[in-house]
Amino acid sequence: MRLKKLKSRQFDETGLVPDSDAWHEFYRGQLDRLIAGEDVPRIPLAVIDRIVEEVDRAEQAEKDCLAALAPIRGQSGHAMSRCTELSLAVWSGSKRAPR
Repeated sequence: MRLKKLKSRQFDETGLVPDSDAWHEFYRGQLDRLIAGEDVPRIPLAVIDRIVEEVDRAEQAEKDCLAALAPIRGQSGHAMSRCTELSLAVWSGSKRAPR
């Protein structure tokens, strides 16, 4: 009985392990639906916290990129678009480098 109770705690109402990548992806989809105007159940605060952290990292990566490229290229649009692409890759969690 105790083992059954412990196993049931591994998953939440979505059937996913809380704070796993799959769990976060599920709730990102729910958040997209909420933004689109659909009625969705609650979004856990851990999901919102992770999104905020990712956006902060992406913004910092873009600032660092622009600062590093500014002396080399001036403030060219190419450098800015490359840095924006890099920050989007960081925000989306992409492992591939920008072109």
